[in-house]
Amino acid sequence: TVRRLEASLKFLEKQADRQTQLASQNIAARNALDESEADRDMTKQDLVQAEVARDQTLYRIEQSQIRAPFAGAIVQRFREAGEYISVGGEVVRLVNTRDVEVRAQAPVTSAHLIRQGMQVTVEDSGRVALARIRAVIPVGDERSRMIEVRVSLEEPWVIGAPVRVALPQGDPVNVVAVPRDALILRQGSTHLYKLADDNTAEKVVVTTGIGQGDLIEVRGDIRPGDRVVVRGGERLRAGQPVIVADDRSTLAGSEARDGREI
Repeated sequence: TVRRLEASLKFLEKQADRQTQLASQNIAARNALDESEADRDMTKQDLVQAEVARDQTLYRIEQSQIRAPFAGAIVQRFREAGEYISVGGEVVRLVNTRDVEVRAQAPVTSAHLIRQGMQVTVEDSGRVALARIRAVIPVGDERSRMIEVRVSLEEPWVIGAPVRVALPQGDPVNVVAVPRDALILRQGSTHLYKLADDNTAEKVVVTTGIGQGDLIEVRGDIRPGDRVVVRGGERLRAGQPVIVADDRSTLAGSEARDGREI
């Protein structure tokens, strides 16, 4: 349509020029010139409207292309090619498989202990990974009294899998921790053996506290740097001398054989 009107306008402009020359020579009537100029001006307006319609059509074509805001996988399709759809209607369900995050719930009372950028532990069926908190939504639910915490996962993870997130429940504290294997559990008491300066076994009754990984908090007559027995302690007796098998076996990695070596 635009091209047809452009050709018609070109003809009418020449026609108006000829009528102008004839009118100046009193060869053509004045009304013929006016009619020629009117046809030219109306064609100009028709051309403008056609160009606007063309631009609108090109804009609609551009807007009809579906562009995802991120790369991912289509897991559900709501519309097929050729179907009509209104503005804002659902076309597909697209899942971002690159930027994976965990949505966890935390008590409102722990909100002051959780902050953006904090490193937490995420666990799923024996798999443990360290991740950082991306955002803390400071809005508590009126019924559950919980806030939402979003944790970014850097390692590949199955989307939709249930996970456990270890969040702080109190302020950080310094404790004395020993390997869990160092504890000897007996009915009504828990003890371990530490080595004195003369490499004799000394029985220490302890109470346990919080644990993290292979370490567990103990309270009793034990100090940071003390050497403890992590294997064979069940066969040791208080005051029994032992032979250190490896000078590096302090606090962890020790082994007792026949109650004489660690």
